[in-house]
Amino acid sequence: GLEFQRDDVYGGILKTASGRKPHVQILLPNPVAAPRGTDWVRSRERELEESDPSFNTGTLRSQIAATLTFLRPLVDQQFRVRLFDAPHLARVILTDQSAFLNPYLPGRHGRDTTVLQFGMGDVYFMLDRLFDLLWEDSEDIETLEFPLPLPSRCATNDD
Repeated sequence: GLEFQRDDVYGGILKTASGRKPHVQILLPNPVAAPRGTDWVRSRERELEESDPSFNTGTLRSQIAATLTFLRPLVDQQFRVRLFDAPHLARVILTDQSAFLNPYLPGRHGRDTTVLQFGMGDVYFMLDRLFDLLWEDSEDIETLEFPLPLPSRCATNDD
């Protein structure tokens, strides 16, 4: 969604604090359908269709593109944004001390599911590893041309 554009939610990490900008890495789903395999954005939209009919028309893809357009001017060495091509199973936020896991369940928006918090330990390190692996396999936002070429409907391997 458009959560990154809400100053009351993420404003603190998007601005300098005490004259020092924090190191931030953000992974977002790639809104441009991959030429091979599953269109994971469309797959997530299908999961949401049963409870929210507005998500069968490219709404999620457009929201991701709007968020990328908003974040792009903030990108520098301390603030990195990359795009992943994998199933959308959860929102993960990692800090130096805690991991927050917000599951994306079929038929439910992330805002309607419980956020789980984990301190340092096995779950934290697994989520950190998952993030690192997705980051290594992701595409840098700076390689994209804006405005993004968003298809109105993309074919997938299950169409």
